Order: sequence, then C-alpha cells, then structure tokens
Amino acid sequence: MPIYIPKQEGEPSLQTPSISEFQLHDQDFIQDPDILYDVLPQPYRMIDKILWTIFELAWDKIEAIQIERDEDMKKKAIPKYENPLDIQELSDCECMCLAEDGLFVGLNSGFVLINQESLKILAMWNDQEVKIVDIKVAQITSSFTFILTLDELGICRLFIYTMDKFHIIKTLNEEPNSKIMISNAWVSDDAMAFAVQIEGNTGTYIEVYRSLKDTWLKEFDTALQQFQKMQQAAAKQEMTSSAQDVSSMSQITEETSQLQSQQSEEPASQSASSMVMKSVVFSKPTPSMRMRPPSVQSHSTNVSVADLFHRVETSSVIGNGTLHQLTNYQQECRKLVFEQNHEQYLQYLEPHESLVGKIPSIHFLTPGKLCPYGFEPPKDAPKYTSILLWWSDDNFFSLYSLAKPATKDLEFKADRIISFPLPITSVVVSDDNSLIAVGQSLGQIVVYDKYLGIVTNLLRASSSLTAITSMSFLPPCLFESDESGVIENGLLVCSKDGSCSLVRFRTAYSEDPLEFQLQKDESISFVSSIPGMPNVTVVLTSEIDIALYDTLKGKIICRLKLPEGFHLDDHYKPCLQALSNGSHIVFKAISSDEDVQSQKFLAFPTRSFFSLDSYAKFASVALPFTKYTSLENTIQSYLNDRLYDQTENLKRMKERWSQLKSEVQIIQNMRTKVN
Repeated sequence: MPIYIPKQEGEPSLQTPSISEFQLHDQDFIQDPDILYDVLPQPYRMIDKILWTIFELAWDKIEAIQIERDEDMKKKAIPKYENPLDIQELSDCECMCLAEDGLFVGLNSGFVLINQESLKILAMWNDQEVKIVDIKVAQITSSFTFILTLDELGICRLFIYTMDKFHIIKTLNEEPNSKIMISNAWVSDDAMAFAVQIEGNTGTYIEVYRSLKDTWLKEFDTALQQFQKMQQAAAKQEMTSSAQDVSSMSQITEETSQLQSQQSEEPASQSASSMVMKSVVFSKPTPSMRMRPPSVQSHSTNVSVADLFHRVETSSVIGNGTLHQLTNYQQECRKLVFEQNHEQYLQYLEPHESLVGKIPSIHFLTPGKLCPYGFEPPKDAPKYTSILLWWSDDNFFSLYSLAKPATKDLEFKADRIISFPLPITSVVVSDDNSLIAVGQSLGQIVVYDKYLGIVTNLLRASSSLTAITSMSFLPPCLFESDESGVIENGLLVCSKDGSCSLVRFRTAYSEDPLEFQLQKDESISFVSSIPGMPNVTVVLTSEIDIALYDTLKGKIICRLKLPEGFHLDDHYKPCLQALSNGSHIVFKAISSDEDVQSQKFLAFPTRSFFSLDSYAKFASVALPFTKYTSLENTIQSYLNDRLYDQTENLKRMKERWSQLKSEVQIIQNMRTKVN
C-alpha cells in the first residue's frame, strides 16, 4: 500500500522520478553484470532515498564535529621542553653506540664509555690522531665486551673492554703503505662473527671474520692466574724480608711508600687491572669469507641449452640472473622495442639516482628453514650460523652459511638467493631473529618467518607508491594477543615521501596502517624507538626540534627544542640516541652560523617531563615475536585428527553400504516386476 509522509517546512525535497525519468549512474552496459543493480519500484525507491538523505546529513554533521575536534587539538599548546644539559667533556662527539655497559661515544681523539644515568665518563681510550666516526659493540660476557671502531681514515680497530679498561687487539688494515680503506662494519650480538666493507684497488668487497672470543677468554684467565701467582710470590718474599735488620726494613718501607704515592698520582692504567691487561696477548682473528657485489646482468655466454643445464647441474646458484639464454642482440632489441612502444610514458619516469657504488647491508641469522645449518647441528654450534646480504638497487638478497670450513679461497657462492619483483630498499630482523621484513621500492613489505622459511604477510605502509626507507619491529608487549594466543606484531615504517606509519599484523592477517599525524608542510626524516619505553617514539621533523610521539595513536606528545643558534648535525642520519628506559635523549648539535665552527653534546632528561609520566608506567616485557607448537603437541594433534577421520570414515562407510543395499533392493524389485 502507498505510504504518505507529510512534508514540513525546512525539510529537503523527496520527490522521486518515475521509472521513465530514472537515469542510471553509468550508461556503459559493457561491464560486469554483478555491479549493475535493478531499479527499485515504488515505494521502496522513496524509502531508499529517505535513508540515504538521513545518512548524508548525519555524515556531514560527523565530519563537521571531527573537523572541530582537529582544530581544537591544533589550538591546544603542545608542551615544549628547552634548556638541555650541556656536557662539555663530550663536545667533540662524532658517533654513539648503546650497550649494556653504557653509552660508547666516539670523539675527535678516541672514544669513551659513559654511564647512562649520570652521564659520567667510566673509561677512555685516547689518541690525538684518531677521529672515531663509527662504533659497533657486542657483549661477550657480563664483564667482557667486544668493540669495533672506524676512524675517518678508514682504519678499523678491534678492542676488548674488561676490568674498566680498553685493550686493543688488532688493526685490520695496519699493513704499511696499505691502500685498503674500511667504510662500514657489522658485528653479531654474540660477538662470534663480524664483517667489514673494504674499499681497495680491486673494488668493493666484504670480508667476514670469526671472532675468537672463547680463545680470548682463556688467554685472559691465563694472564690473570699468572698475575695472581706473581702477587703471591711477592707477598712471600715480603714476609721473608721482614726478618732482616731494621735499617733495611725502613729503607724498603720508604721505597714502597714512594712507589705507592707515585701510583696514586698516576692514572688508572697503572693499577693492578692494567698490569693484567698489559701481560695478556690476545690472538688476532683472520678472515674466513669474502663476498663481492653482484655483477651487472649481461648477455648469455652459454653456447647451447645443454651447456646451460650443465651449469645448473654443477651447483650454480639459481636466482643470480646468470642462467639464461638471452644474447646481447636480443637484449638490445628488447630495449629498443620497449622504448618505441612506450615513448609517451618514458618522460614521466623519475630519473634514476646514480650511485658511486652499491651499498651493502648485512644481518646475522640464527638457524631456520630459510637458512638451515644442517640436519643435526652440534650442541656447541654458534648462535648465528648464516649471513643475509643485500646490495642497494638489487631485487634479491643472498644467504651465506658461516659453517663453511676455512680454505685458501675465501670467495664462496651464495647458498641461497631469494628474489623479489622490485628493488629492495630496507631489510629489518626482529630482536629474537624469528621474523624478517623486506621493504621494496613501491612500498610493499614482505614478512618472512625465518624458522618455517615461508612468507607470512604481504603488507603496505601507505596508499602512496613510495619506497620504504627504514623499518623497525616493535616489541609484542605493546599489543594484546587474542584468545587463541596468536601474537600480534607491529612495524614502524618510514617512506620516502616523509610519512611514518604503524603497521600491525598477525600471521596471514594485517590491519590498515596508522599514519602519524603531522602538521602542514611537515615530513618525517628520522624515527627511533626508546629502549625500555616502546610506547614512545622519537621523531625528527626538522633540524631545530625533536618530537616525541605516541607509538600506538600516532599523536604528538611533546617537542624538545634545541638551543638558539644550533641544529642537528644531519637531518636524515643524526647523531642521536635514546638511552635505556628513557633516562635521557642525547644528541650532537652544531652551530647554525657557518662562520662559527662549534658543536655541543646535549642531553634532555626525559624522566623529568610531566607529559611522559603515564608512558613511563608501561612495563616493557620481553616476549617472542612468534609462537610455535611443540613436537609433542603437533603429534598429538595429528593423532587426534586421524582418530576423528577414522570415526567419520566408519560413518561414511555405513551410509554407503546402507545406500548400496537399498539400491540393490530396488533393482531386485524392478526385476521381479518385469518377470
């Protein structure tokens, strides 16, 4: 029956056209029939229009309310903190590295170790001619630390820190008149292996060293025992000398008192610990592997297809782009045809950034199906057993095993190559070494489960097709796991367009990315998490201030303003470090006046910021990034499924036998009727 609605003043018109006057939104009938809808008859057309009108009016009010809220949030004054601490002893800072012992700071004349709470110097290695530009640290034991330093001349030095003193082990490129320069270095967390990037006459290559930490510990224990024996012998000799005459005794005491006064005036290097460090001679590591950048893909040198298959049979690695049958003429013709067919689009391509050389990146991996160590790895196998290596502008990464025996030929082929459709721009490994995230040039992110050796997620950080510049895994304690116990993870992703977003995901499931809120004309160039306070993120949007953001909400908490006339040394890779549990944020600031060359080492005591009080209460707990079932549970589940399938099979067999019996009975009845 028709429905009549009285019209009141001020209401929108609800006149609906008839079927003859009704126009479709899309007159193109050559399309998918599933997206075409039939025209509703009256009175349903009028009801549908009323509902849509109510929805649009409500949506407009919701948008207006949201705009008002955003404007109110902008009007609210964001807390700003000024007047950071100026530590003049570290004003010539060049680099920093955070470790369990404290913060290692590279200076123009060596490097120091400072306490994270008091920011006081604990130990120092001083050399006026050495300007440290990079430091890598790994913890061997609670009282034994491995340190690798690089200076501005490309010289790499290995140190051991123990008993409050630095002891140099070896200078890797110490040969006289050496033209070898080391430009980058990587160290595994357990200090079992380290790698360096070497720039030499033969080009760029990487050398991998196996550290001798077990040997170093034994050598140090041996030196310590010898020093203790020397002390005991000296004590016995002193006891025997007490029986001598008083004159000789007074002379000895006078000499010892003078010696003690001299020792008290001398630095700590002349203490008992320094005597032990001077007596020990640590073994020097030697390279065990050498890796060179991949060559540019060229035409095939295979004479025939049989030659190509022969190379495959001789364990040539598949995926490196060399096993093909494309000749030089075919490649040139393909390029010419492509340029001719797409000439109108080539002008819109972004110019390719020419690099002086390929930039490598290395990650140390634990055993897994992605990079197996062997069928039965020994009990004394190291924590890290393989290396993940990728070069800039390449669309694959290579896996090298560290379990290969040492030979004269240090260059080995990759054990496995994993390719991607687009160039790799960023790779990050989770803290527990279970997940690997690979960012690509158009914003795609591929997440690997290293233990299972499979892809678990395909993610996207934003709607724009921009390259991923950096990524970092967030601790799982930030997110709540569901009832089934599935762990939720998060990635903090920065893109080339200056955006930063939080991507939350679980196995085979992901949520829409949450982009950090920025003001107009702002872009993010640097992001860093705070150790022990993962719910707060350090964000750099300009060179004159530092912003702290809520990691889960993507909203700004406060800003840290630099002193007038100073700015950060680098907008994209600043010398900045957040200390553990958010005690301080330390950074290097340089003068904005080009005529005045001055710099400072500044520190913000973030624990005194009232806007971070609620975030400091968060308890950061170390949780695994993945959860696997044990072998017993897997076998039990498999047996339960088999038993359940067996009962279902019995039921199915009974149904089929009964059905067959009924069919046979019908056939017999039909035969009797025919007869």
